[in-house]
Amino acid sequence: MYVCMFLSNFVNYVFLSLCLCILFVMYVVLRVFCFAVLYCVLFLCKCVLYYFHWVLRKLQLKNL
Repeated sequence: MYVCMFLSNFVNYVFLSLCLCILFVMYVVLRVFCFAVLYCVLFLCKCVLYYFHWVLRKLQLKNL
């Protein structure tokens, strides 16, 4: 009887540890994914702003 209780507690401990590890890995993956998406969005905004700046400069040079 005590062996069964010990095994049951051990299985619960292993299961909870595995769940915590999976949650931690998912958290890290989500953080990396969010960082990559944010980096891409900021890079795209930078490219768009650079393009508008280039177009405005071309228009100003034509007006001179």
